[in-house]
Amino acid sequence: MHKLGVVFLIFLSILGCQSNSSKKNEQPNAQEQLQSNYPNVHPALIKVAMTHGLESWEKTKQIEFQFNVNHNDIEMQRHWLWDLENEQITRFIEGSEITTSTNLETADKKVHEAFINDTYWLVFPFHLLKTDAYSVELTEKASCPINENEVTEIAIQFKEIGGYTPGDLYKIYVDENYRIQSWSFHSNREESPNLVNSWENYQSFEGIQISMNRPNDTGDFEIYFNEINVQQ
Repeated sequence: MHKLGVVFLIFLSILGCQSNSSKKNEQPNAQEQLQSNYPNVHPALIKVAMTHGLESWEKTKQIEFQFNVNHNDIEMQRHWLWDLENEQITRFIEGSEITTSTNLETADKKVHEAFINDTYWLVFPFHLLKTDAYSVELTEKASCPINENEVTEIAIQFKEIGGYTPGDLYKIYVDENYRIQSWSFHSNREESPNLVNSWENYQSFEGIQISMNRPNDTGDFEIYFNEINVQQ
């Protein structure tokens, strides 16, 4: 009886280990956990955000950057400090600065509009997590408009209400890892894009993946970033 008792206890121990292993296997993976934080966001956009450093972005308190435009060799810059923790933005202009809210209702409208434009370029995947005012359509095995590589096209159609450009359409073209290779912007649902830009020269800032250079398809226009500093 003593031997049977020992065998029975060993059997129970094995069952317990299997049960614990099963529970571990049932734990949600990183995407499932993040999806639960953003229940209204399309799973493909969660993947895009994760590839661009969503877990690091969620820890970010401040990000400073300079937004630059080169159009036919004419340069323009805007220098920003985005305080996510306190929901404030500061624009630095020729030795002075303007600080306002990230909330459109209380913000300096002119500063806020420029800020939204520049940060949509900077961290577009993360902006998509803050609203569900758009529809999403996926096209597998699409052709990248810049280099004709095979990609997945994700079309993001904004609703006709709210925002600075309601009704606009963005198409992002992602590789097998859901990293953005290029995007196109279609004003007010136009079939032909107003802009087509590649996303090049990815660099990591505290785990956030940012494409530093965004030349267009004709070579006469480029958005690029520098002076990036991330505080977590």
